[in-house]
Amino acid sequence: MADYRCFPLWYSGGDKVGELAPEDVPLSPDTRQGLERWADWFDSTLNFDDPAASPRWPAADREAFDQEGFRLWRSVRTELGESWRVDYHVCNSWDLWTVDENGQERAVERRPTRAEVDEAIEQARRIPDQR
Repeated sequence: MADYRCFPLWYSGGDKVGELAPEDVPLSPDTRQGLERWADWFDSTLNFDDPAASPRWPAADREAFDQEGFRLWRSVRTELGESWRVDYHVCNSWDLWTVDENGQERAVERRPTRAEVDEAIEQARRIPDQR
């Protein structure tokens, strides 16, 4: 899961919660570097001095970011093997993806995308005030 100024792998469940240290995860240098570049990409979307002034992230860029996240998720799962549970929180929808008992990738939790939320807000604005 991407988060600002963090390595994008996290503990989830049990008594540990939070970011994993890169050196605590047995990944190849290429995968670790890919995760670090992905985290840097995410950081580049926020103006840390004035978050409210951060530009909107174009839909095509958000989609490319999420696709790279899926690619990295698959690489991490492959390298760590079945002794690790590796899920993926999609950045732009917060969908939670996992692998089921049959080895199939699937979303287990679905939240509305930013575009869906924006559309719902626009629709609500168009409804006349009935007071």
